[in-house]
Amino acid sequence: MSKKLNFNKGGVIKDASFIYVEWMPEDIPSINSEIHQIIEYVDEEFFLDDMTIEDSLPFMTFKQAEKLFTELRDRFGSFTFSLISLANAERKHPSIEGEPKLQSFTIDDTYTNIMTPLMEEVLRDPQFKDFSYEELALYFTDNDSGVLKSYAESLGVSKAELPYFPLASEVQGAITHKAPAPAPSQVRPSQAQGGSQSSSFNKVFLGLAIFGLLLGLLGTALGFAAQSRIKKQNVQLLYLYNEYKSMKTLQSNQHKADVFARFFISTYYFGDKKALEPFLSKGDAKYTQPEQAELNSTLLEAVSLNEDGSYKLSYVVSLTDSEGQTSVKKLSFDVKEKKNTTYGFLVSSEPISKAYTKD
Repeated sequence: MSKKLNFNKGGVIKDASFIYVEWMPEDIPSINSEIHQIIEYVDEEFFLDDMTIEDSLPFMTFKQAEKLFTELRDRFGSFTFSLISLANAERKHPSIEGEPKLQSFTIDDTYTNIMTPLMEEVLRDPQFKDFSYEELALYFTDNDSGVLKSYAESLGVSKAELPYFPLASEVQGAITHKAPAPAPSQVRPSQAQGGSQSSSFNKVFLGLAIFGLLLGLLGTALGFAAQSRIKKQNVQLLYLYNEYKSMKTLQSNQHKADVFARFFISTYYFGDKKALEPFLSKGDAKYTQPEQAELNSTLLEAVSLNEDGSYKLSYVVSLTDSEGQTSVKKLSFDVKEKKNTTYGFLVSSEPISKAYTKD
């Protein structure tokens, strides 16, 4: 990690857009062996046949960044960078000048991707106040040169899987941006070509000018109304698309999540904390305390998809305690898919157990 990077040939990373990071002093990889080992693990797992993170730091491709951020979150529960910024190589050398920056950014269980917080930040940062909302949105979403195009190419995902550029009203702390430039007027004042004009001609010209102005105002009003309807329709379509995407994800992974959860439940009621460790993430779930009881039956009551991509599962379980007393409880918890773990999933929240009653 202490090697000196050489950007004399235009930088290690050739993508149009990518990520730059600064570490907290105690986490600098050259002095923190645990962080160094995590970077080496991610490189060996995903980038042995490609440019490694160790070769490109402090810059990373979007794919490198997402893989590393996810691994740091899963290892530590939460992890804070001193700074994360968009970067570009427009001047043949990597630069973060004029790009949105996230100060003291924490990656935790709520993290889904790096693009959403960067797009939200561009709507908060005063350095971008002289750009209109439309210009900022286009910077990320343009089909030919937008940042999201680079993001999709780096991760190998389709446009349908990309996060959307947020509405300003959805972003807490968003500032007011410059209004979009109005369309050029279709009515221009005419210059007299010498000589006097007749009174009737002046009246006709004035009438035509007023009529044209009224048409222009009407067209502008209709244009704003149409734009408002289109924006509202786009929001509605986006909502429906996200609902459809969530439903498809739930359908494709529900069975696997259920199998893992049932295995976890049988271990949970075995009463051995050590046996639970392969099932638990590093977040709140690590505080889970098992119960000692004989498990008679396990019925899946409900399953849903959380915003962070984890699954919320609820089970009705029949138990017999050490004194032979039988009870029925409802046990609820979240699980998240995590490759390269013992079972392919981890419990990501502390289970909640309570007496079962029909709602």
